[in-house]
Amino acid sequence: MKINKQTYDTDAHELARLDPSNPELQTLTDPNQPRVIGDNDVSRMENALLEAREVNRLLTTPEGRKELLAKTPTGTENLTEAAKKVVEQEQLKGIDNSQNYSGAVSFGRNPNQEYHVWRHIEKETPLNKEEVKNEILEDLSKIKNIKDG
Repeated sequence: MKINKQTYDTDAHELARLDPSNPELQTLTDPNQPRVIGDNDVSRMENALLEAREVNRLLTTPEGRKELLAKTPTGTENLTEAAKKVVEQEQLKGIDNSQNYSGAVSFGRNPNQEYHVWRHIEKETPLNKEEVKNEILEDLSKIKNIKDG
């Protein structure tokens, strides 16, 4: 599946059908914002729709329900919440820096994470993202013994 600017509205409708409370819907389809669809919007829509489709698969197919029951984290309130947590856990598999901290600062490991890192800077301030990033890195370089986390 590859989302592009031509399929964006159709994909937004599918996301709304699968997960009407998805927070990406509010920012990606806000009628009060100008309708200029950029590559970042397409990438965010693609990530949100992939997650919604996987949650839907876990909830609606026999194989998905079996997988969901086997992987449901304790403390989840309902199956939809459990499915979202299972999808999140699957996305985080293999990302464990607790033993291997390299000292590198990450501003997101995928387009969705990068969006969440920078959304307030880009939408609510006139600041340049690269300048903010450089200032953060400069400030962090002055601190000794930064712990990962």
